[in-house]
Amino acid sequence: MTEIEVNLSSDEMSYRMDLYKVSEQAVSSRGVVGYSHYAFPEDVSSELDTDIPPQVKSKIQMADLYIELWYRSREDELANIDTNCVCVKIRKVIGVHASDAIANAIKELMQQHKLFIKEAASSFLLQIAGRRCFLTKDIRLTSFEYVRSSFENYRIPKFILRRKDIVMKDFTEPPPITKPGWVRAYESRLDRTDGVAVKECSLWKVDDNLKLRIHSASHLSILDFDKIYVKASLYHGIDLIANRESACVSPSNPRWSDGWIDFDVHLKDLAPSVQLCLSLVAVKQKKKEEYSGIGWVNIRLFDCDEKLIQGKFMLYLWPFPKYCTELLYPSGQVTLLCLTEKLQLRIIRLLNLLSGIVNTKDIRIFTVIRLSVGSNDNHDTVRIEVEFEDYGCVEFPDIDSMCEYVEKLDAYGGKLRLQALSSPANSMKEFLDSLRFVDAEYLTDKQMEHLWEARELVAQYKPDLLPLIAHCPLIWTRRDEFSRLYELLKRWGKIQPETALMLLDCKYPDIRIREFAVDSLDNVLDNDRLQLYILPLIQVLKFEPYGSCALSRMLLKRALCNNRIGHILFWLLRAELGQLSEVGQDLTKIYKRFALMIEAYCRANYTHLNSMLRQVDMVVRLTNLSKIIKTMKDNECATKHLQKELASCVEIMQNMISPLDVSNSLGALNIELCKVIGSAKQPLRLAWTNPEPLARLHNETHQIIFKNGDDLRQDMLTLQVMRIMDALWKSQDYDLCLSIYEVLPMGRNVGMIYVVQNCSTLFEIQCAAKQLGSTFSMESGLINKYIRNYSENSKVYLEGVDRFTASCAGYCVATYVLGIKDRHQDNIMLAKDGRLFHIDFGHFLGHYKKKLGINRDRVPFVLTDHFLCVIAKGKSNFRDSHEYKKFKKLCTDAYIILHQRSKLFISLFSMLLCMGLPELQTREDIDFLKGTLCSDMDSALATTSFYKIFEEAFSGAWSTKTNWFFHSVKHL
Repeated sequence: MTEIEVNLSSDEMSYRMDLYKVSEQAVSSRGVVGYSHYAFPEDVSSELDTDIPPQVKSKIQMADLYIELWYRSREDELANIDTNCVCVKIRKVIGVHASDAIANAIKELMQQHKLFIKEAASSFLLQIAGRRCFLTKDIRLTSFEYVRSSFENYRIPKFILRRKDIVMKDFTEPPPITKPGWVRAYESRLDRTDGVAVKECSLWKVDDNLKLRIHSASHLSILDFDKIYVKASLYHGIDLIANRESACVSPSNPRWSDGWIDFDVHLKDLAPSVQLCLSLVAVKQKKKEEYSGIGWVNIRLFDCDEKLIQGKFMLYLWPFPKYCTELLYPSGQVTLLCLTEKLQLRIIRLLNLLSGIVNTKDIRIFTVIRLSVGSNDNHDTVRIEVEFEDYGCVEFPDIDSMCEYVEKLDAYGGKLRLQALSSPANSMKEFLDSLRFVDAEYLTDKQMEHLWEARELVAQYKPDLLPLIAHCPLIWTRRDEFSRLYELLKRWGKIQPETALMLLDCKYPDIRIREFAVDSLDNVLDNDRLQLYILPLIQVLKFEPYGSCALSRMLLKRALCNNRIGHILFWLLRAELGQLSEVGQDLTKIYKRFALMIEAYCRANYTHLNSMLRQVDMVVRLTNLSKIIKTMKDNECATKHLQKELASCVEIMQNMISPLDVSNSLGALNIELCKVIGSAKQPLRLAWTNPEPLARLHNETHQIIFKNGDDLRQDMLTLQVMRIMDALWKSQDYDLCLSIYEVLPMGRNVGMIYVVQNCSTLFEIQCAAKQLGSTFSMESGLINKYIRNYSENSKVYLEGVDRFTASCAGYCVATYVLGIKDRHQDNIMLAKDGRLFHIDFGHFLGHYKKKLGINRDRVPFVLTDHFLCVIAKGKSNFRDSHEYKKFKKLCTDAYIILHQRSKLFISLFSMLLCMGLPELQTREDIDFLKGTLCSDMDSALATTSFYKIFEEAFSGAWSTKTNWFFHSVKHL
């Protein structure tokens, strides 16, 4: 932080202070007592305490499912001994609350087991066996995620009764936040300036046009051109408002004396999010003049306090992207970090200005996106000196002033009578309904006009069309229009999370629109749901023009009020810093923005700081250790060296909260189980004992793979999106038994993966059956035999088939929608209880692997005879079976649920274009997702489309089996 502190601008210092104030407010308002303690690990529960769906109720009754509650004495609990526990079975589970279950268990323990329990039932709470997670809300047990999911999967939920007074010793009230010295110094400076009277003037009282004077350019290193000039344009987002050019001057004496450039735009009509885009252009005098951009810079005309910028500025220019043919760059900066040799031989025109990436199918380039506004952080570059008219302290009007102005407009011109209201109601409804599938970029001028005229109806009845209205250029060129929109936002209806996420894309630069979106997310997303969207929200921080914004405040506040959210935020921000520092961006605006947020979080989370520092220390040690192990060719020697090094620092590496999941505690490091995996990157497989009570009923060990050398961000993104899919399905009472394991990037090409236990890859199952050298591939009935072999009886087998069918449907739909490719036997796994799941998501959004120029992935998703044999319970004519038709309907139902929320996924991936993932860089990648989700179709057409895809997957299963055959041959 020392180096960052001395390089903070006034805006960044204001941002740092803003974060500190948010921290103070969050610390003073967050729960610190009892179950409301911000760090208390509560299990996920449904938003509404509703009854369970009929199919779950049927499973409970048919399979005679129940709940196990385990009890131990106070002495054993204090000593953390669980070997003397007594178990009771609670068979009445439907409609029962947690408090009822505890009371029934205490009663049965005293009657059946003759135990003397002097504590009241109200002094106990339920802890999930083997996990650091509790059930405390007074709602139905089946409303908790753990209980409902267990019943869906024919499992018995297992709990241990814990005494509240003992549990709460770990959740003490934290000390108040300590005010650091820099805060006192900052406040002292503010106190000294408070006495200085500054006369402020409203922008709307300045009767003048926007004007600019270009003074000079300097640091021109290349002089092989004849003239230079400055191109100056006014933009809102990427929509042009006005365009001007300076006179041409000689590059040997780059000074301008042609006075002010008038944009012919009234200052009163400037929206607060308008930006001035400048570029220095070189001209070569040939038969035909040639123009090339030397550098560009974008600046907002209003600062973070919405004060008009005035006076002289030295602006440091950014270099144009190598293949950008435009002379302005309103969408921001993209740095190309890795160019293929093929790309260097082919100059490809930039087809997508908004994303700034070369639009081509066969070439992928790594990218890092910087802020779209402000001077270059590197001052050793071309610069221009400019000047704006000085009117004193001029600020943009506040919302009350704009509302008053709208009232005057209505009074002067009569209350707005919408043209739409004079039209038949059905006609207007059809018009608004037709816009559901229209992308804002493809709205016609006529549609924009009609939409703006119908804004009152939209705000009330179709609030999720706000992105279309906010994207209309006609609004942002006149104060009458944007004032009406700001006033209308106060009365705008509730919007869906996907709409709010869409409004945080870089296409929407207006601060008030973005604040509205953030407020909507803050109100609609509880802590459990917010965790699903932290990854894209962190990326969206890069689109914010200033650090002090509603999004950074909301994220910090929610992180400090919920330890699980804070844990995820901390590690993802730290991973972003690792990505930026590795590519030489360790003091850029974005780097400082993320670093200051981490500082604010750690300062206000002092109680858990030691725990986080231990986790960070472990990651650093493992990173250094893995570098040494990579130099060892012999895997057995590498494993011995790993175990030796771990033994030397065992105390530092054990007895801590898992970096992957705060609901898991890592106990003693089991060095004998730690090993180096024999693959190209030589990842480390580590194992700890599980110290939570009754770990033997869950997982006796926690096993984690530490990877150094692979970018895990794409895997994390894929799994996070699958987690969102799973939540959407469960909200519609579909539990598709997804096995979504934890993946956490912790720096550039460094991260951890949680090991799912009691499962095998399909290739391991094939090898165990000695079918590796078979004539074509494994026999169709092999997986069915595997599940049957691990089933104690026919009842357990049928339960396993149910799990397999549900999970197969879930992954068929998920892998199709996300375009996940390179599916072979080593990245499809099967648990002993029948759950199928996929791992290793190195190729998605339709980016397939080629072998000798041939596309190896020819099917939309993997659906082979091996899978259908299990689904049909071993029948050979599975295509004609009732189970096959039921499976097809399940897949279709699951697909349509995602189709109906297609905007959510499109918004998410659009926001993540700035991550710099090799396979998520262009709007073409987003179009792939639009295609798989049929986002421009209604549900009926989408259903018909998916039927064709399903048949294509089934009929193309031969190509999958061929790929699997060659994958097997490779391992011979």
